[in-house]
Amino acid sequence: MKNHTRISHDSEHLVFKVPGTRGYVSRSALANALTIYRAELKALEDCHITVCPPHDEPSVVFSKCLVGEAVLNIPQQQEMSQNPDIALIKRVDQIKTTYSLQKGETIRYAAVMLPARFLAEQIGQNVPSFLDPLVSTRHNICHVHVAPSNRKIHNLAMQLFTAKTTNPAQNLLANGLASLFIAEIFAILYGKDQTKPDAEREWETHVFADLKAFIDCNLGSPLSRALLATKFDISESNLNRLFVKHTDQSYGDYVREKRMEAAHLALKDTTMSVSQIAQSVGYNHLSNFSRAYRKRYGEIPSRAVQRSRS
Repeated sequence: MKNHTRISHDSEHLVFKVPGTRGYVSRSALANALTIYRAELKALEDCHITVCPPHDEPSVVFSKCLVGEAVLNIPQQQEMSQNPDIALIKRVDQIKTTYSLQKGETIRYAAVMLPARFLAEQIGQNVPSFLDPLVSTRHNICHVHVAPSNRKIHNLAMQLFTAKTTNPAQNLLANGLASLFIAEIFAILYGKDQTKPDAEREWETHVFADLKAFIDCNLGSPLSRALLATKFDISESNLNRLFVKHTDQSYGDYVREKRMEAAHLALKDTTMSVSQIAQSVGYNHLSNFSRAYRKRYGEIPSRAVQRSRS
């Protein structure tokens, strides 16, 4: 069974219960037009949580998953995993977005929302190009930006998750934490990269190219993050950061997407069995492969084979 729940940013409720889960989603409005969202949910069955865009004015959401994983689906765009390795900046003006949780998954999540016009005022006139969609005066923006997480972002998100907002002093502290959370994500995307020496940026480019080439040639082999980090002599966090920076995907999402693309082509152009194709792209269990393929392309692999070979 799957549960479908709708949550509106403009609801008067401060705490939301999500059917099919144990836990809550809460909202706390602060000064300076900032709003904090917090969620702690355990999925008792497969769940889809639909989030409606704000009615009042376009807004930007900065979010961080502290524990667990949810899949973010935006119509006409690729699904993306929201997990502890990344932070997301999202502005979706007119369409609904959906977060999917698999049965048994537990997530802990913190986010800050503020109006796009307020963000534009804070940034000023020298807006970096990657921020253009977030501060646009248009009302039909649909844009998601992925930032690699770090310890500081994680700690700020954890403090936001536990912050109390029952008196003016606590509200002031929470407001400061929310502003720091936003600023640190921007620093990762913009400020820190600008200070890197040319030699370091060139090294990153070469390492990333080698990583991609290795993945493309070894889709059927184990490709855990730990394995590749050891092979290329970099930390797991730096490995993930490279993929977020260059592809807007976490390392795991990138590998999964490449495996699905290779399987999709093989199902159309080869005489191999579905089981053989699954193994050729790193899936030892056919059921896991079928589930991943259906999630990506909307049909089971055997149906794709029947259609292509009929």
